[in-house]
Amino acid sequence: GTWGRLFNEGVEAINKAIDSSANVDKAITAFTMATVVMPESVMTRRNLGLAYYRKEDIPNAIVNLTIAFEKGKDLLACKLLGRIYLDHGNELRTKFTEAHREVFASIKNLESLHEKMKAIDVKYLLGNPSEVNKPTKAKKGDTKEEWKYNQHNLVVSVDGEIVTAIKYTTPYAPKIDSTDYKASLVEFNGAVDIMKKGLIMFPEDAEISENLMNAYIGASRNDEARVLLAERVRKYPDSKFDHYNLGVFLLKDSSYSEAIEQFKNALKIDSTFSAAVYNIAATYVNWGVADQERVKAAGKEGDVSYKERYKMALPYLEKIVQDKKDDIQMWELLGQVYANLNMQDKAVQAYDKADAIRKGKN
Repeated sequence: GTWGRLFNEGVEAINKAIDSSANVDKAITAFTMATVVMPESVMTRRNLGLAYYRKEDIPNAIVNLTIAFEKGKDLLACKLLGRIYLDHGNELRTKFTEAHREVFASIKNLESLHEKMKAIDVKYLLGNPSEVNKPTKAKKGDTKEEWKYNQHNLVVSVDGEIVTAIKYTTPYAPKIDSTDYKASLVEFNGAVDIMKKGLIMFPEDAEISENLMNAYIGASRNDEARVLLAERVRKYPDSKFDHYNLGVFLLKDSSYSEAIEQFKNALKIDSTFSAAVYNIAATYVNWGVADQERVKAAGKEGDVSYKERYKMALPYLEKIVQDKKDDIQMWELLGQVYANLNMQDKAVQAYDKADAIRKGKN
């Protein structure tokens, strides 16, 4: 009949569409006519949506794929719709991140300034100051200086090699245009809606579940992401990213031992997964710091059980600096851990290494 002929014409045209846009238009015409002849055909709707997707006419692709998915429970339409929303969300998020890369780097660098740090590190993080002044009541032979960073409304007081104070003349509030970020949330939430419906229709489909998780994370719906992740690590125990992502959430909650378990699970699946190695080290160090502060607050100065955590971090940190020999922050962290474990010689070596890299880079 007519529908069969039109449908086959559309399929033939879409199969040839790789080499010409004329064929995509031909397919769109054939499938559009076929939907008129047989409006209830799910396959026609899905293929019409697919043809529009190939033409990069996303609004019309969405209309037709949505009909195929919602009315016809079509798996391919569901996956393609999810991909459209996720891709667009990621595109907007990347655009936002790229546009604000320098601003975010500045904020991160300013957050790592603290009293008693080495003055040279300030220059390493922020570059040379806009101006250097001696304090008004400077005595002869005084090594005190004030470094002004006008673009950050910042004055750093330095005495010799050490920072003595950090002061903002007015708060540093860089301009952030969140238009693309907000638009990306709309797309990620759109993906969540599609994938949630899809998961009810196709509960065993691993790809839909994974895309739902990525959509939750993109939309900052962290509670829902966590519930799904906990489910996924049971259902797909060989997915290293699920263990890793669950570990990141647990670390944010200060659930140190549970976080380490998940990162180690990820490492069992892929022993070269460097982000997991890094996060095991970071978790042990954070755990050590938390224990150390708790002991101090309780006035139990003699309790050095926290050192066990630092000891556990060591092999992971040593592996990281072997693989990333020029990572200043890692060498300094390693130095800190050695110092906490009273391994003074090794601590000095690690700090010297950090200084040597810094001088090479400055």
